[in-house]
Amino acid sequence: MTFLDRIAAQAAADPHAVAVLDGDTAVTYAELWERAGRTAARLTAAGVGPGSRVAVAAGRGAAHVVAALGSWRSGAAVVPLDPAATPLRREQVLRAAAPAATIGGDGTVERHGGPGPDDTAPLGLDRCATDGYYVFTSGSTGRPKGIAMPRAALDNLVDWQLSDLGERPHRRVAWFAPVAFDVSLQEIVCTLAAGGTLAVVPEEIRARPDAFLDWLAETRIEVLHLPYVALQMLAVQAATSPLTARLRLTEVITAGEVLKCTPDIVRMFLRLPGARLTNQYGPSETHVVTRYALPGDPALWPALPPLGTAVPGVRVTLRDAEGAEVAPGEQGELCVGGIVLRGYVGEGAAEATARALAGGHYRTGDHASERAGLFSFAGRKDHQVKIDGHRVEPEGVESVLLEHPGVREAVCLVTGRESLARSLAAIVVGSAGQAELQAFLHARLPASMVPRRFVVVDELPLTSTGKADRLAAERLLAPGRL
Repeated sequence: MTFLDRIAAQAAADPHAVAVLDGDTAVTYAELWERAGRTAARLTAAGVGPGSRVAVAAGRGAAHVVAALGSWRSGAAVVPLDPAATPLRREQVLRAAAPAATIGGDGTVERHGGPGPDDTAPLGLDRCATDGYYVFTSGSTGRPKGIAMPRAALDNLVDWQLSDLGERPHRRVAWFAPVAFDVSLQEIVCTLAAGGTLAVVPEEIRARPDAFLDWLAETRIEVLHLPYVALQMLAVQAATSPLTARLRLTEVITAGEVLKCTPDIVRMFLRLPGARLTNQYGPSETHVVTRYALPGDPALWPALPPLGTAVPGVRVTLRDAEGAEVAPGEQGELCVGGIVLRGYVGEGAAEATARALAGGHYRTGDHASERAGLFSFAGRKDHQVKIDGHRVEPEGVESVLLEHPGVREAVCLVTGRESLARSLAAIVVGSAGQAELQAFLHARLPASMVPRRFVVVDELPLTSTGKADRLAAERLLAPGRL
């Protein structure tokens, strides 16, 4: 059963249930499905069909859901456009995606010159009638790199997530992720396929943990997807707030960054005995490929939880630089086969696709080890560095820093390009000073893992998806910047 079949079944079985809660506007399943049908008809009349791509220019809200469902029902793939993108970035995305049409926030359809049902796209990637969506990352060049994902990725995601829910029905899900982030698609399709209500988090409170906590309680949210930094910000607030007692959370899912079980996160979940914290992993080229539900007493959770076990529909292996699988227990690059990207669009798409799928699997660039089917993260190959001859993983330093009561958030960076000049620096949010933090780390870590410099800021710079912006953080280290 496809994810669209599941949503159609929900609309038929419970047409008056609320599908999307967007501020004061409640859209029922019957209304949502009928509006999406009208959108699909307009797209079909404009020559859009299987193999086409449709850019969706509506921001987070009911209009975006209608446009996406309408595009899928017409047979087209969805290209979510970031409303916060600069005009240049938007132009680059549209040039790479070559959409057949764009749907505006008011539901209007603008026809373009992109591929219709009988054409092929330029830039080295043929159309595919089974494409589901395209998301864009910056890549190493800073230019948008479009990732073509098949509909099967969404079907598989819905199938195993609904199975994982078991007897824990999820009725109200917060829509937190930006529309151009693949987690947004997860929030939308998994909620609607399960007959839940997708509640749109107001934009003005997404970065305000106090207001966000109040909204979660008031809206009676049961399921929440958050990147690690946003979860940590919420946990700082929830660990002591009286509002936490009013929360109805049953499932908190984090993905996109390394999960660290900080003291604040532990305290938050000790106050939420009915809530489960699940760590999910998967790059945009694969969507989710592993998951791990943290078990038992939060006070006993590891500081760095494992990535977990592979989800159905994909094959996860660990490989060396030559592409051979490593021996059990050894570290290797995490590679994914099965339901993965079909390829890239944009500048250099053909070459990038060939590199990404060489060997018949996608190489993530992340290192991990595996025991009894349980994968544990071992750092990115492009983040690991050697300091004084010792291999250092900056995320491990961050994890220990967050154990200090005077640190709420932390990012560890590498300074100096030459090996002899290479050292660590840390950007922290909190009240502790450099001497105090260095003494704290020296008591717990080898000298090679202790940053030589600490910069205290009021808040970490974040990307549009809510992750720590490491490039912006590096600029805070520039001489004279602070």
